Amino acid sequence: MYKKAAFALASIGALLLVGNSASAAITRAESYIATNKLNDEEKKKEAQAFDNLLTQRANEIAADTGIDLSGYVRIEKVDVWEMDKDLFKEVKELTGNLSVGDKMPQIHLHESGESLYILRQYADGTNTAVEFVMENGKWEKK
Repeated sequence: MYKKAAFALASIGALLLVGNSASAAITRAESYIATNKLNDEEKKKEAQAFDNLLTQRANEIAADTGIDLSGYVRIEKVDVWEMDKDLFKEVKELTGNLSVGDKMPQIHLHESGESLYILRQYADGTNTAVEFVMENGKWEKK
């Protein structure tokens, strides 16, 4: 009897979890099972929609903070790790500690490889852009 009750509760919990994740917007952290059900065209559309959302947020932050993102491309934290371990520590500190409602921080690297922005959009609507510049072979926070 105990095993049947435990199975029934686990099944209900799984249904609630699936129902909640199915109604949520697709994010990069979406489960493997949910994305595995999408065909290639749907995956491309979702990836493009996500990229468009990140670009829109970056443009909002740039407009609000007065920076120019021309010549910058979005990169991931792992790219920063491969570039410079010390810079990675600072980037990790600036991109961590998210509160409920904060948007995912973005890292933008200039095509010259000598300037980098950390863009943040907080739940209260505050936007920040922290710049790092390569000076004398070392990354410096501006």
